[in-house]
Amino acid sequence: MTESTGFFQRDRVSNRRFRFERIDGTVICSELILRSDGAIALFEHENESSWSIVDGVLCLLNAHDEVTTRFDVVHSLNPLVISGPFIPDDPVSPWHKLVEIVTPMKTRLSRSFGRGRHSSKDRSVAVLLRSHLLDDKFRDLLEVLATGTHDYDLYPVLDATNGLWDDDLENALWHSERACKELGLTQRHPSLLWLCGDFPFYFALRDLPPYSHYIMLEYDVELVRHNAEFLSLIVDQLRKKRGSGIDAVGLGLKRPHADWEWTKACHRVYADVWSMYFPFVILSRRAASYMYGQRQLEAFREPKPAEIIHCEAFTPSCLKFGGFHCMDLNELVPGCYSMPLMSLAHGGYMGQQRAIEPPIEMIHPIYEPQLFLRRFLGEAEIGRVSKREFLDALRSENFSSLPRDLLDTFESLGESLPQNE
Repeated sequence: MTESTGFFQRDRVSNRRFRFERIDGTVICSELILRSDGAIALFEHENESSWSIVDGVLCLLNAHDEVTTRFDVVHSLNPLVISGPFIPDDPVSPWHKLVEIVTPMKTRLSRSFGRGRHSSKDRSVAVLLRSHLLDDKFRDLLEVLATGTHDYDLYPVLDATNGLWDDDLENALWHSERACKELGLTQRHPSLLWLCGDFPFYFALRDLPPYSHYIMLEYDVELVRHNAEFLSLIVDQLRKKRGSGIDAVGLGLKRPHADWEWTKACHRVYADVWSMYFPFVILSRRAASYMYGQRQLEAFREPKPAEIIHCEAFTPSCLKFGGFHCMDLNELVPGCYSMPLMSLAHGGYMGQQRAIEPPIEMIHPIYEPQLFLRRFLGEAEIGRVSKREFLDALRSENFSSLPRDLLDTFESLGESLPQNE
């Protein structure tokens, strides 16, 4: 494949690692990193002092901020391979090439939140914080889970499919659509790790110590107490009920309506279809191992994208079929969540004032303010909310804690929307 790179945005290439070559294959630098701030790490030359996206094209700049190489041709997207001319010599003919370095996404542990693999204490539960972003919301929840005394080991579980990377993030369990193939998970889908939200458990099986249970929660969950007490309470409950063989705990565990969008694909394999909401899921090691085998069988059947079973149907249906003990989280910790507060209309934003009454322990989804407004604007753009509803919300007391300049920016964007009352 060869095409223009005009579709590139900064977050598509930020923090990716590349080999820098000439078009004839001569290696100029075996590894460099395009840092998110525009710097180039691991390589120094006056002709390649920084990088930027100019008119949708990835460019290298010299020490005077002048474009020296424009990578305007894409040879491959996965891994990313791009080439372009060295403008001072020849502004047309390709001369330089960037080849993405893709390595197996293994766990890298140098120090552990809560001690992790190096624990001197025999811990039986791993908490997996799942994200495809490294934003303030993710880092805030990571800090909440890592602070204080708790009886679990904590691992950020990060989707690197779109180039997400942070060499300074410790204990990270990195995975990607490409790395799924190493596990025999060869299903093909344009949003595979969204559809198959259970896949991170199988990387945990491969790369982490043999815990008895894994608790996985999404980065956009907010713990009402803003500390780790709720997770510690769950760990304590799992320990107390160890003899009952709890294998799966989730939200909204039920048999769904026949017209649920994920029923058809699931019913092709499992006659008894169940559903489970996925922002917060607990699996035993034996349950995750069984599911892994079933996902490998699914991959062997080479399903079409529409035949791949969504994680919220696959997890409970597969485990119920296998005779595993599944329960709702409110059965383990009574009253700790409500579905309306775990599926907030339009979501919420960090720092937003809310009156949440006990015993509710968590709400979802909560975003960084800018991401929250961007998503809300997107709903107005597609008509899910009207232009008037969007603008009235921005001007309401409920949004008053957001930065004024951010509100002004999105109010201007909202004013430019067509009327869709």
